[in-house]
Amino acid sequence: MLVLSGLVPGLEESNSKGMCTFIIAEHVADQRIARHDLNEEAIALLTTALSALVDAAQVFPSIIKADLHACILHIFATILGTGACQATVVPQALPIFKRFITSLAPQAEATEDTSKQLRATLTRFLAILRHAQQREFDAALACEKNSVLATTILLSSASSAFSSSDPLVKRFVDDLFDCLNARMTSKVAAGCCRSLLLLPKKGAFETVLAALMLPQILSFIANPSDVEGLEESRTTLAQTLVAFISTLPQSDQRQVASKIIIPALLARVQKEPGTSQETATRLLEIAGADQVAFRAVVGGLSAEQRTLVEGVLKSGQGPVRKETRGDEDEGPKIALKMDF
Repeated sequence: MLVLSGLVPGLEESNSKGMCTFIIAEHVADQRIARHDLNEEAIALLTTALSALVDAAQVFPSIIKADLHACILHIFATILGTGACQATVVPQALPIFKRFITSLAPQAEATEDTSKQLRATLTRFLAILRHAQQREFDAALACEKNSVLATTILLSSASSAFSSSDPLVKRFVDDLFDCLNARMTSKVAAGCCRSLLLLPKKGAFETVLAALMLPQILSFIANPSDVEGLEESRTTLAQTLVAFISTLPQSDQRQVASKIIIPALLARVQKEPGTSQETATRLLEIAGADQVAFRAVVGGLSAEQRTLVEGVLKSGQGPVRKETRGDEDEGPKIALKMDF
């Protein structure tokens, strides 16, 4: 802690007040320059100290673990909210943060104190994100991206700590899609959407989270924005939707998912004809995940939509090699069949 307080702005003041009794503050860390320059040697020392602190937390007596965990969460939040740490320290700290949060997940299920600490951390991360979105300091854009990543790690690694009806989760989903629709943060947000949507379906939290995200992802794909630079994000999320179908255990669930995803993919290809081959690949992947569900959904489309599906699939197959045997007028040995 002494090493970290000498490297990270904002920690020294907290340490002097007793860091181990400092239960998550509700303010964003200030953006001052660190006492020591964050050069390569200092960053190595900082990450080593942070990793050692996380490791040590596992062996301390339970009577002081709550305060120690609060202290470590405060350190991570301070690093995340400090401008000088964005480019070098935060990328090194996030894997350590994931390891720490994963270790807390079982305790979040067993003790209310840990759940409260993690929820308080989510509150603080959201405050850091909002502060970064105001663009009032030089590293604000990097801080916004890192805040979205850190919050995604928090929710995906300790989902059991959060209620399915928690308004903070809804608030983060809204913030995440604001980032998705902005050119500078869209790529990071799309990756976070993928991580959250493809969480293993363990319980109510993951189900509700998917229900919050799916309508906005479908709208993002089906109604391409005029903002430039979002094409890669739409491609990522189209792949994510197809992968999501495969995570559903029951055929009727896959059919319902296909019923809302296929029309969104078709709407996109109508507005972005250049995505025809990509969309063909996605449709074939859906068919591969559950052929019965795919045929049922396509069979229920309008005649115009079925024609569009056939056209997209044909455009995505590339040149068809014809193999003849003996008679040159004989038809192709392999042909694409569209029987819906």
